[in-house]
Amino acid sequence: MRRIVAVPFMLLVLTVAAGAQNAVIAFCGLDQTVDFKTAKAGDKIALHLTRDLVVNGKTLMPRGTKLSATVVDVKDGNTVSIVLDKATPKSGQEFPLMGIIAAVATPPGDLADDPFYGMNRSTEPTQHHADGGDASVASSGAAVRTAIEKRQADPKSNLQEDSSGAIGIDGLKLNWVLDKPPATTVMTTKKKNFKLERGTEILLRMAPPKV
Repeated sequence: MRRIVAVPFMLLVLTVAAGAQNAVIAFCGLDQTVDFKTAKAGDKIALHLTRDLVVNGKTLMPRGTKLSATVVDVKDGNTVSIVLDKATPKSGQEFPLMGIIAAVATPPGDLADDPFYGMNRSTEPTQHHADGGDASVASSGAAVRTAIEKRQADPKSNLQEDSSGAIGIDGLKLNWVLDKPPATTVMTTKKKNFKLERGTEILLRMAPPKV
């Protein structure tokens, strides 16, 4: 029986395997709709970077770089298992990816007018903050200024670097299988005819690509 474990252990596995200090965070957008009812093993999933992929101050891949993943298993029309494949910059050279889909969220702006999301964003059960607390950008003036500046610099997003699970997508749950390579993200929904819509935000946690 395969063992499902939490994100912190996954990050440790990736970091050691890559010989790096930290896993890389990549903000992506889904380029197609993933229909859980019709998905089958072998299906390719297309994504793209919505922000530059920067490691140690160096841009490894620019915004817009194409990424791909593969459906490796499906079950009962409500579970889809996904493995990251590769990145393909404009040069055409391919770079393998090793990591997980750490979080997914409704397309940018979909939650902007939801007052309940605004009030509960920092305490949503599927979202974990690095400091282990229920931190809010309203907790201090400095935090508010930092958040505003970051929002102005980055594309509008419902995800943060420490997001985990399904944000604003009702009935969807993410788990990660790590007992053997490749690392696999397992998405399970309680809803019938569930679709992960094109434009959905995707947050990846990966070993630094060998670019």
